[in-house]
Amino acid sequence: MIEIDTTAPVDDVPPIPVFSIDGKQYTMPGVIPGSIALQVLERIRTDGEAQATAWAVPEVLGEEAWYALLNCPNIQQHQVQAIMEVVGEHVMGALEGTGKAGENGSSRSGGSWPMPGTSKQTSGRSTASRPKRR
Repeated sequence: MIEIDTTAPVDDVPPIPVFSIDGKQYTMPGVIPGSIALQVLERIRTDGEAQATAWAVPEVLGEEAWYALLNCPNIQQHQVQAIMEVVGEHVMGALEGTGKAGENGSSRSGGSWPMPGTSKQTSGRSTASRPKRR
């Protein structure tokens, strides 16, 4: 049985730099809380990967960093995609047990999270058959 202690101290891991705007650095948590990772899984399951990405990026970056991006007139599409990939890989690493951005060994194919409205968007529910319980 796995016991979850909500009173235990959280690991003190330094934040990870993600991007900077005019020299101001913005970071994300060094460790993604399990509750965030599980919420991403639930959103992938119900809404599709692209919608889970759209939710997770501002959630992980935080309000200040998110609004800095939204209000940056010079941000390029490739920069947006790179930021989404860094955050997405970090969140997926938390789900896979690595939990570190930029760490090799991810089992995800393709290596990138789709942006909402792109061709990688899924309907959410898998149509694959599941093994029957015995």
